Amino acid sequence: MRLFPHLQSSVQPVSATAVQQHALAAACSLLVFTTAAPASAVPSLAQLHESVEFAAMKVAQSADPVLRSIHRSQAESVSVKIDRSLLKANPDELQRTVDLGLETLLALPEGRVKEAAESLGATFDLPPDQCSDRLPLPRSMALVRLRDAASDPAKLAVAQKALKPLARAIRPEVSADEGAYICLPPRAALERLAVEQIDLASAADLSKRQALEAQARAALRTVPPQDAVALLAEQTKLGELPQRQRFKAACAKLDAAGQAEARRAKEAATPLKCYTMSCYDYAEDGNRPDAFRAFAGYGFAPF
Repeated sequence: MRLFPHLQSSVQPVSATAVQQHALAAACSLLVFTTAAPASAVPSLAQLHESVEFAAMKVAQSADPVLRSIHRSQAESVSVKIDRSLLKANPDELQRTVDLGLETLLALPEGRVKEAAESLGATFDLPPDQCSDRLPLPRSMALVRLRDAASDPAKLAVAQKALKPLARAIRPEVSADEGAYICLPPRAALERLAVEQIDLASAADLSKRQALEAQARAALRTVPPQDAVALLAEQTKLGELPQRQRFKAACAKLDAAGQAEARRAKEAATPLKCYTMSCYDYAEDGNRPDAFRAFAGYGFAPF
């Protein structure tokens, strides 16, 4: 289960295919800050957040055609390889990942989690006459494996209750041939969900979120290379090459925007450094050379 869209590199293969399998809209889920302007033009945190939201919308836009192209046989092939990877991952690392995920989720404001889950479930709960594009949901042991990895049943129960509205999105299996599926909403709805997920992720404790990302990477590194390669190979079968390239580029920009926002938030929290005759606020200038020159012009160098 991918709670936040900040995961990258080794995490991306699993997070992308998890969207196809469980349709929790992680690809809708499913995270650029650059400036050489004077200090007065440095973007605010709100403006930086807007850039992350814009990047998330681009991810949703580029994921849309890929998701709509997935056939049941492709989804089943991906599902088999996810199951195999989870079964071969180190159980201790997997447990730590699940436990950190639950801890991060449960640290969020309860109302925010419930609201996000209800919005996501309602978005995919389309009437039959609007369900023209379906995302197949093959049978899988992935969620069972993740559920069983949790070390605290009480925390797991609370999380399951909070995420219960997501069940509205899944259409049950009506026959062995058709299987379970999820109705894909219009692209605009996927973009809205992307922004909602960014808002939810921004409410999470940064240290917990970073710890979760690092632990997820550690768990994925325990998957045998041949299984990781097989899972990666499945992605090359989804959609057309230009579509996959656009999706990959959008994910890279999302990651860059998220990292830039995290850096800016860290700088904003840096206390003033005071010297004999003045104080220097690194949060105001972002350590840019032009701001330093303005400071040094008064004869004070902060080192």
